Amino acid sequence: MPALETRVHDSIDEIEPAMWDSLLKPGDYLASHRFVGVCERSGIGAAQFRHVLVFEGGALAGLASLFRMDVPLDLLTTGVTRRLFDLARRLKPSLTRVPVVFCGLPVSLGGSCLRIAPNRAASEVVACITAAMEDFAAETKTGFLCCKEFAQQEQNLFAAALGASGFFSVPSQPGCKLDIHWHDWPDYQGSLRAGYRRQLRLDRRAMEGVGLRFEHGSGLLPDIATVHRLYGQVMARATLKMEVLPEHFFRLLGQAASGRLHSIVGYLGDRPVANAILLWQPPACHFLLAGLDYAALRPGHVYQNLVTEVVRTAITLGAEHLELGQTSCDFKGRLGALPTPRFIWLKHGGRMRHGFLAHAAPWLFPQPETKPRKVFNADQS
Repeated sequence: MPALETRVHDSIDEIEPAMWDSLLKPGDYLASHRFVGVCERSGIGAAQFRHVLVFEGGALAGLASLFRMDVPLDLLTTGVTRRLFDLARRLKPSLTRVPVVFCGLPVSLGGSCLRIAPNRAASEVVACITAAMEDFAAETKTGFLCCKEFAQQEQNLFAAALGASGFFSVPSQPGCKLDIHWHDWPDYQGSLRAGYRRQLRLDRRAMEGVGLRFEHGSGLLPDIATVHRLYGQVMARATLKMEVLPEHFFRLLGQAASGRLHSIVGYLGDRPVANAILLWQPPACHFLLAGLDYAALRPGHVYQNLVTEVVRTAITLGAEHLELGQTSCDFKGRLGALPTPRFIWLKHGGRMRHGFLAHAAPWLFPQPETKPRKVFNADQS
C-alpha cells in the first residue's frame, strides 16, 4: 500500500477547485472550495486558516479545513456548565476566552469539513489530518484542538480514528431537521394535530393584524446592508457566539452562491423587519441565517411566522428535508422538526489538562435534553 502524503496550504486559493471538490458528494456546497473561499476571504474573527490534503499514490484520499481563532470557552459546553462559564465571562470577559485550532469552518452551520475518498478507511487519513492540526497548534502556541461538528453518520465513520488520535467526544447542541413528505402547504397543515394547527392560526392572525407580509426572491434580499443589519441585531442579542459574520461575508456569499440562495423578507409597510437565508441544494434545503428587527417582533409574532414561512418554502421547493439549524429547537419542534445529535471532538496539548477535561467531560459537557414533540396525527398511532 502506498504511503500517505500530507500537503498543507495556507490558503484555499492554492488548491485547484476541481481537485478539492472531487471528494464531495453532489449538493455538498457547505464544504465546497467556493464556500471555504468565502469563509477565508471574509476576515471572520481574525481566523488563521490551513487546508489539508492527504494523498495516497498520487490520488486524493482526504481533505479538511482548519482554522485558529480565539473563542469563548463555554462555546464548547452545554447546560449548567455553560451558564457558569457565562457568569465568569460577565465578571471578567478575558477569563474564558481561549485560542482553539478547529477542524471545520468559522461559520456555525452545524456541519463538519472533513472528507475522505469513498471506500477509504478513515484511520490513516484522519491521523494525517489530526497531525496537521497538532503542527498548526504548536506553530501558533495553541493548547485546545477541536473537530466540529459531526452528525450521527459522520460520528460513526470517524469515531475510532479520532479516538486513536487522542481526541475524546462530547455532545454539542443538537440540530433540528424536518423530513418533508407533503405535497403542498394544505397537506402539511392537515397532517398536524389540532393544537399545533391552532397555534399556526394564532400566529397567522397576529401577522395579518399588523400587516406583516413576506416577499421571496433569489440571492440575498432586500440588499446586503439590510441583511447584515438585521443579522447584527440577532447577534447582538446572542449570549454566546463563536463568530459575528462581517458584511463582507454576505457580499461574498451573494456573489458565490446567488443561484443557490433563496431569501424570505418580512415587511411592515415598506420597512424590512425580518429575513431568512435558505440554501437550496436538492434534495435538501438549509436554513442558514436569520435577521430580525427586535422592535417589531411581538405584535406580529414575526419570528414564529418567519420560521413557518421557511417551512412553507421548503415544501414548495420540493425539498425532501429541511435543516433548521441549532437554535430555537423547542419552537421548531412545534413545526415538526426533530432533534438530530451533533458531536465535537476535543484534545488539549497539555497531558494533565487533557486528562482533566476527558475525565470531567460528563460534567463539563452534559448531554443536551431533547424531547421530540408529537406534532402530527400519525404520531398518535
